[in-house]
Amino acid sequence: MMQNPTGVITPLTQSRTLRRVSIYATVMGGYAILPVWNDRFPQSDFANVHSEIHAALTLVLGWLLVFRTNTAYSRWWEARTLWGRLVNASRNLAEKLTCLVDLPKDAIDRFQRPLAGFAYSLKDHLRSRGSLDAVPGYENSEASPEHVPNYLVSLLYEELRECRRQKLIDGDEIGRAHV
Repeated sequence: MMQNPTGVITPLTQSRTLRRVSIYATVMGGYAILPVWNDRFPQSDFANVHSEIHAALTLVLGWLLVFRTNTAYSRWWEARTLWGRLVNASRNLAEKLTCLVDLPKDAIDRFQRPLAGFAYSLKDHLRSRGSLDAVPGYENSEASPEHVPNYLVSLLYEELRECRRQKLIDGDEIGRAHV
């Protein structure tokens, strides 16, 4: 069964990177036409360039592409590693709150929404379009914090403080539940 290609094509047409590449490709295509133009109009010395310059430019362009590719891959790998650590820390905190600490079901449920929504809010915040309405479980929320991930972390700390006030957990359990 063939999937709808518009889901793939639409983001490509709106891509800033693709626009930049198409501009460079157009400029390079125009540059590639110069030798043909020079053959048709031999009196023009505009495109008469020595081959050594082309070799040097090719070498420089190759180095530039290698360095840019390595830098982009390094940034991607670092982001992937940090995101994986965030997911693991969130899972570990959820496990510790449900297994190591003896909390009632309603207290665990109050931890669940901000903990689950933190990753969503961080993703949206890093993409500069974060709002609390976009976080699952907070669609109808009245609050409109400026920094949604910090707001959700503050909700987690408030719930932790409330559990401590109610003597559901003590300082040792807080230390064990800390990731």
